Amino acid sequence: MLPSPGSAPTPGPVVLVPYDPAWPGRFTRYRDAILAACGPWLTHIEHIGSTAVPGLGAKPVIDLMPALRRHDDGPRCADAMAALGFEYMGSYGLERRHFYRRMDDCHAHMYAPGEGQWHAQLAFRDFLRAHGWARDEYWQLKRDLAATHQADRDAYSEAKSCFVARILALARRA
Repeated sequence: MLPSPGSAPTPGPVVLVPYDPAWPGRFTRYRDAILAACGPWLTHIEHIGSTAVPGLGAKPVIDLMPALRRHDDGPRCADAMAALGFEYMGSYGLERRHFYRRMDDCHAHMYAPGEGQWHAQLAFRDFLRAHGWARDEYWQLKRDLAATHQADRDAYSEAKSCFVARILALARRA
């Protein structure tokens, strides 16, 4: 299962907002700052999660996926990321990930390309970007689940798992 990249790390209610055209700019500012601070250990940074899909509403948390040169470089970024306001959380329950969070504003999911959820995150994002029907269905599902599981982010994320699995299966066939 591909968890929603921004949901599990932060307790509190599920609050969704309509798509904000400022999200790509926020991503760019975080990307540039992280690349400047952690450049020796990264090759590039991808924008993932719902804020990376034009037209899709989301929790207003920017999820990025820095590409580590090597998996072991993840902890080497800790001091530089801390200077940017990020807290290192280890793998935070996902294999081969180094997770950094900046309050309820930005999450960085560091992987070496091809490891952990690297391919699944990109496949899910790209499928939603390319298929408006899937994006719209996901947005409706998220709103319905947020109403049902407003106080439980874990239940909200888990309830999306069947949809996510279906989209990943379609993406693999495409």
